[in-house]
Amino acid sequence: MLTSWFKTLTKRWLVKRIPPNAKVTLNRHNIFIMPSAFGACYGTCCLLLFLLGTNYQNNLIILFSLMMTSIFITSMLLSFKNLSGLSLQRLGQQEIFAKQAMDVQCQLQSTASRHSIALELNGQPSLINEFCHQQDVSITIASRPRGVHTLDRITISTAYPLGLYRCWSHVDLAIELTVFPEPLVGESLLFSDDESGDHSTNIVIGRGDDFHGLEQYQRGESLKRVAWKQVAQGRGMLTKQFSHGVSESQWLDFSQVEGQNPEQKLSHLCYLVIELSKQNQSFGLKLPHDKLDIGQGESHRLAALNMLANYRGGHE
Repeated sequence: MLTSWFKTLTKRWLVKRIPPNAKVTLNRHNIFIMPSAFGACYGTCCLLLFLLGTNYQNNLIILFSLMMTSIFITSMLLSFKNLSGLSLQRLGQQEIFAKQAMDVQCQLQSTASRHSIALELNGQPSLINEFCHQQDVSITIASRPRGVHTLDRITISTAYPLGLYRCWSHVDLAIELTVFPEPLVGESLLFSDDESGDHSTNIVIGRGDDFHGLEQYQRGESLKRVAWKQVAQGRGMLTKQFSHGVSESQWLDFSQVEGQNPEQKLSHLCYLVIELSKQNQSFGLKLPHDKLDIGQGESHRLAALNMLANYRGGHE
């Protein structure tokens, strides 16, 4: 209970101190610095040597303790300078599907050389030994379920030059990731109808009579459709794709897709959206309490995938 309260209080303080922004420049207002465990021991040794030298009136020991203290203070200044003025900016994200590791892209910018910069997100570190002016960084984190996720703060830190101090900051780049459903091949139905209501037809994708071509094998696909001849030739796992003729007015209907649960249905719909977009075919999408009109193109594909990612359930 006390730990949870402290974390909540810390988050509120960080929001005020370092507000979310697509680009953050580090300065004295958002950089924290503390001696490391090694630095604390080093500082204690400096103090003990000074006390020992003054107690025995040994100028050599006093001089040595002062020299060590000067190194201790100089290291603090250099550690702070290694982060101060550094800018961290988020970059565009690639398309992310469920059950796939995610790469968070960001960019470091600086007018001077930087050394031993570490970035950490959700326990996943990324170390940059040295860079100058500009450096793109990719942090790989574990997969997340379908939906929209706001990522935690990125911890950027350094122990340069001697490891006596740890200098760090918790940066919030306001990164929001949309995770699409995992594309799964299935005996899914493409529901096609005429908007006038005169007729409607069901068209089966993946089990028609006309040979469509060869595609890379997808996890969950039936082994009966594997092109074993091509496998024997060393061309890898390929599957035979069959289809019926497709009408101009076609709908991907949640209620018409086979699946044991809503997530499986969404995965099959995701696969169909990707395949129809590859073939440059027009399609519409029907979900419980939501609908995307018939269209085509890259923007239409992304709109359909975002609708699937944001599905929150409903009566089928």
